[in-house]
Amino acid sequence: MEVDFGKEYGTYEAHLINENVMNMLQGLLKREEEDTQDYRLGGYHSIHIGYIFKQGHYTVQSKLGWGSFSTVWLVRDTHLDKYIALK
Repeated sequence: MEVDFGKEYGTYEAHLINENVMNMLQGLLKREEEDTQDYRLGGYHSIHIGYIFKQGHYTVQSKLGWGSFSTVWLVRDTHLDKYIALK
């Protein structure tokens, strides 16, 4: 079964995976994202993986989700040595 994950991830031949699981994964990868033009002064704060907050206290690992008013990021708290969500 050939699976197209879009131009960012490409097309791959899928093997040894349940088709229901594959359909679920494709749905997750194709979810709607916020408009990158909203990352501007007065809009969303421009953040990237590896971004550091509060003089190294938090390091961005991944985006967890977003909504009309904010984005939620998975960050590493370097003081507590654990992962937390930052909104």
